[in-house]
Amino acid sequence: MGLELPFWVIIYISLLISSSIGTIIISPDKNPLYILSELSVGIFSASFFLIYYGVLNYPSSFFTILAMVAFIIYQEAWVNRALYREYLQKPSDMSDAEFKGLLIFTIVVSTILLLPLIWVIYKIYLHYN
Repeated sequence: MGLELPFWVIIYISLLISSSIGTIIISPDKNPLYILSELSVGIFSASFFLIYYGVLNYPSSFFTILAMVAFIIYQEAWVNRALYREYLQKPSDMSDAEFKGLLIFTIVVSTILLLPLIWVIYKIYLHYN
């Protein structure tokens, strides 16, 4: 019995891990704790899919899942906040309307890309109820 994951899940997990590695590459902060934290975000995110699809066992407590989600939110929203300021500055050759459109596009695409992760976390939550 091999991995019985849908193909899209394998691709999505690859994107999650690649995103973590890419964030490490573009980040000016390359200390070992930051690298470990960013890799943990990718591993935790991938783990949700592996748990849901039965590759990994469900943790005995939902608080483990909650801690993983809290760590992901902390790392992405607080620790990486400097990246948002640095990479979301308006280029001098771009109009305000173009920049606003780009920001809206970025938010919409990011939300769409997060929906499978949110769905799997919700399904795992339902397992504990």
